[in-house]
Amino acid sequence: MFSLLVVIIIFGGLLIWLKFAGSQNSKNSRKERLTYYHCGIDDKTNKLLKKILQTRGWKSSKTDFDFYIPCLNDFSLHNFINAYTRNKKRPCYMFYTPGCSQLGNKQWLWKCVLNHFGREKAENLMPKTYIFPYDLDIFKKRYHPNKMYILKSGKQKQKGLLVTNNYQEILDYPRAGYYLAQELIPSSLTYREHKLNFRLYLVIIVRYGKLECYLYPDGIISYTPDKSKDNSTFNGFVATFYQSTNLYNSGYPILISQLVKEMPHEWNNISKKMAIKLSKVMESVEEGILSYKLPQDIIACQLYGVDFLVDKGLEPHLLEMNFGPGMNPFGRIDKKMRTQMLNQMINLIFRNIPGQFSKIF
Repeated sequence: MFSLLVVIIIFGGLLIWLKFAGSQNSKNSRKERLTYYHCGIDDKTNKLLKKILQTRGWKSSKTDFDFYIPCLNDFSLHNFINAYTRNKKRPCYMFYTPGCSQLGNKQWLWKCVLNHFGREKAENLMPKTYIFPYDLDIFKKRYHPNKMYILKSGKQKQKGLLVTNNYQEILDYPRAGYYLAQELIPSSLTYREHKLNFRLYLVIIVRYGKLECYLYPDGIISYTPDKSKDNSTFNGFVATFYQSTNLYNSGYPILISQLVKEMPHEWNNISKKMAIKLSKVMESVEEGILSYKLPQDIIACQLYGVDFLVDKGLEPHLLEMNFGPGMNPFGRIDKKMRTQMLNQMINLIFRNIPGQFSKIF
C-alpha cells in the first residue's frame, strides 16, 4: 500500500512537471513570434542579424514590429519616430541608441573621459590624446621626436589616418584636415612579430531611463600587415581587419578565444582590466547618452565593437568604440562566434538572459 502511494505521488509530480515544462515551452515559442522592421533595401550591415531572427521564426513588417532595425546609413531618431508612429505594437525595441554615433567619435569620447576623470586618469584608460587646436599647447610641451603619433581626420578607414613623428607635419594639421592626435604605444603585444588589436563586443541598453552595459568574452583579432620590427611604416603600426585576411587564411588566430589558449593566465587578468576600464568609460558617457529622452515604452539597444590595444606590460588601452560594427564574417570560425554572440544578444535584450555576456555597468 505504501509503495503504491509513493508511485502515485511520483507519477502525479511528473505530470505537474510536464505540464509546467509544456507551458514554459509554449510561452517561449510565443515569445519568438516577433517581428522586426522591414527596411525595404538590401541592408548588408545587419544581414547576419536578420538571418538569425528569421531562423528563430521572426517576420518582417513595416507597421507591426517589435524590433526596429534601421536601414543602412539611416540611423536617425527622426526616421525611427516616423516608423514608430505607424507601429501598432508597444513596447518597442529600437536597435539604435540616441547619441551612439557620438560614442563612436574619438573626439567626443575623449572629451567625456577627460572631463569626467581629468587628464592623468583619462590617460590610464586611453592613449594620450590631443584635440586640435584646444590641446595644441599641451602637445607642443610633450612632443618628443622619438615618439610616433597617429593623426585622424574625418575621412573613413585608412584614408583619414597619418602616422608620423614629424613635428612640422603635425603642426600643419589644419591644412590636412586633422583634428586629433594620439601617441602610439610602441610596445604592444605581438603574435609572430605582428602587432595585435583586440575587438570585443559591447551591448548597450537604455531601459526606463537607466543605462545597462554587457560585455561579450570573445571577439576578433586584427594584425598589422607588416611585422613589428618595421616601426617606420604605417603598416607596421596600425592593425586593421580587412588587411588581416591573408594572415587569417594562413592560419593566424582570428578569434581571441583561439589566441588565449596560448596565454590563458595572462588573458584572465587582461580581460578583467578591459572590463574595469570600459566600465569607467561608460560612467563618463552615461550622462550624455541618457540626455536623449525617449518615451517609456521604447527600449533602445545597440551593439558596439570595442577596440583595445594591450602593451607588453599586459595593460589594455581603449582605442575606440565602433558604432554598428561590421558583422560580415571572414570565414567559418568567426561566423560561428558572431552567430552565437548575436543569438545571445537577442536573448539578453528580449528575455533578460545574459548567456556569456557579463554586466559591467
